[in-house]
Amino acid sequence: MIFLLFALVGIVAGLSKHPIVKGRVGDASPDLVIQRCYPSTSPFAAFQQWEFGPYSEIRLISTGGCIDVADYSTEDEAEVYVWTPCHPEDKDPAHQNEAWTMYPNGTIVGNMSGKCLDRSGYGTTPGTVVWLYHQTGAANQKWMFNSTDKTIRAADSGLCLDAGSPTTRPCDTAPLSASPLCDASQPAETRAQWLVSQLTTQEKIGQLTNGASSISRLNIPAYQWWSEALHGVGGSPGVHFGGPTPYATSFPQVCLTGATFNRTLFHKIGNVISTEARAMNNVGRAGLTFWAPNINIFRDPRWGRGQEGPGEDPT
Repeated sequence: MIFLLFALVGIVAGLSKHPIVKGRVGDASPDLVIQRCYPSTSPFAAFQQWEFGPYSEIRLISTGGCIDVADYSTEDEAEVYVWTPCHPEDKDPAHQNEAWTMYPNGTIVGNMSGKCLDRSGYGTTPGTVVWLYHQTGAANQKWMFNSTDKTIRAADSGLCLDAGSPTTRPCDTAPLSASPLCDASQPAETRAQWLVSQLTTQEKIGQLTNGASSISRLNIPAYQWWSEALHGVGGSPGVHFGGPTPYATSFPQVCLTGATFNRTLFHKIGNVISTEARAMNNVGRAGLTFWAPNINIFRDPRWGRGQEGPGEDPT
């Protein structure tokens, strides 16, 4: 319970303080997500209006970009975003990552991989990431195309497939907007304690891993706590390189940096890492909680991961 409370304090701190940052549709949009559906009069509707093209591509009408699997991947949990310009006419069998088929059962299947557009973690809340996943027949792989407003909607939640509109924060909407949780005048610990008191046992259990489950009835999205930054922002469950952030600075392993006994150097490295981490979060490519630093003292080489610590003296 102490761990859960500590984790939820972090969530509370982010519910009403972090700015909403608009997604970018450039060469690559942020990862596809599901969002509340915007009316056609909203400027954000442009992130949610789709058409099926002549080469089996699915295009975002506003930009002409296509739903694309990053790096031509066919692996489970591969990133899916909108890529501009499209290349659906490319006949190379290894380049068919923009060809899709929507079946009568509601699944949208990649022609190259045979895998589905899937809502991660069975999520039903705004901001849930959409990725590639093998066919399971589960409800989180079923979609509906609305030919009137050109939206593709999740069959279970009714939320729209979205290529970069702002994420609605839990404190912006009911049922939490008027709750003690969203009263920014109260200490974070008090607000977290209120939230814990509202959760069922099953919901609490779902918060005890780095891949915290969504809490649909409270409009709290799933969250991945594990974004890696041991010696630079690194590939991990919460960090997704690509689009506007194809890479980050990689510094020497911590054991080597520790051998300098140079505190100024440590601070400079930390400043770069934090700046790049925030930049990646701003475009939806990383979380806001990073696993770093590791201050374990390297006492015994049999540990096997000594290079990840600063050596014999963490100070």
